[in-house]
Amino acid sequence: MARLIPGQKNPSHFVSTPEGLRPANFWDVAVSNILYAWELLGQRALRVVVDSYFANVSFIKPLMEKGIAVISRLRKDAVGWDDPEEYSGRGRPRKRGKKWKLAELLNAFKPDTLTVHIYGKTQQVTAVTREVWLRNIPKKVKVVVIEGVKEPIILVSTDLSLTAAQIIEIYAARFSLGIAIRDLKQHFGFEDYQATTTQPQYSGGGNSAALLFASGN
Repeated sequence: MARLIPGQKNPSHFVSTPEGLRPANFWDVAVSNILYAWELLGQRALRVVVDSYFANVSFIKPLMEKGIAVISRLRKDAVGWDDPEEYSGRGRPRKRGKKWKLAELLNAFKPDTLTVHIYGKTQQVTAVTREVWLRNIPKKVKVVVIEGVKEPIILVSTDLSLTAAQIIEIYAARFSLGIAIRDLKQHFGFEDYQATTTQPQYSGGGNSAALLFASGN
């Protein structure tokens, strides 16, 4: 797994394309790590929960092609499209239907009151759920627009079988991992130790053990 970590000083990974070789970028490596874990799990059903930084086509599309679901958060200015209307036989068929500013779905439709178990307690949230198309994503996704204190929170799931409450609970569960990673950095000094090669992990001799912590952040 350590060999998949890209080095900024000594990049050692390349991707073969019809145009030739190119250096691997962050998204190539992030997707490769997930696909490798998926292989180790016997290609079983897998859901990947990530923050809004990963909610883009470079990350979502290759995982969707493998049947791996992604649950993430969208930016407050995200847009989506309905299915195109039935073709009338006139003009060029439309590829997309009505365009929505997703944050405005709370005003366009009657919200539902959902009971969810998040952060260790049961709460009620107000949300609108809708299946839409996102730009450059090959399949429809399910978005859950939640009424927030200051502004709407927009979650997205490529797994259409999940309910709105399940999407909220799954995404909220990732914060316990974020807190653990924060503690490792602040109290155990994991952020202070960095290396650009695998050699330091094994410099203690044959009896030493190497720990690798991977963060979705």
